[in-house]
Amino acid sequence: MAQSGIYEIVNLVNGKRYVGSSVDLQARWKVHLRKLRTGRHHNAHLRSAFAKYGESNFSFVILEECEREKIIDREQSAIDALKPEYNIAPLAGSILGVTLQEEVKDRIRAANIGKTHTSCARAKMSAAKTGTKHSAETRAKMSAAHKGKKKGPLSEARCKQISENQAGKKRGPYKPRTAEHSAAIAAALTGKKFGPRKNKAA
Repeated sequence: MAQSGIYEIVNLVNGKRYVGSSVDLQARWKVHLRKLRTGRHHNAHLRSAFAKYGESNFSFVILEECEREKIIDREQSAIDALKPEYNIAPLAGSILGVTLQEEVKDRIRAANIGKTHTSCARAKMSAAKTGTKHSAETRAKMSAAHKGKKKGPLSEARCKQISENQAGKKRGPYKPRTAEHSAAIAAALTGKKFGPRKNKAA
């Protein structure tokens, strides 16, 4: 039967540690090792130290075995007492090292299909992005990512959705362009060169 309890991962060079809990201690250590070896561990502090000092300088120690129901309380007690340097969050409260089964993941994905943000949430997101400017490097990356991409024709379902969204919308009366607007456009285009105009096929 799997051991459940509290553990620590100790740096044997400087004594710094990471404290955690799991319903299967040995399996949890294997997960830690696999992710640390591949540089994919979620804890940046521990990941960086592991890369710097090497695997041989880290030890996995079981601090206490306890019942599953008491794991979080006992983990918090260990964190409070030891003040582990590699822990990012000062509070215990993980999912106890249990990996979600595919069936559970599928239910979560299915539950989120079709969900949309409320108008209030959209307004907050819009307000948060207002005035945000991308750096030259970011714009260059975005431009490179979109080069060569071709937009295909809209699907029948998408066309129908657009048509339904537009149904019932009233457009205001046509307003001719003002002289001020025309002057502004002319000023903006001053100095710009355009290629020869292509005649449309009859």
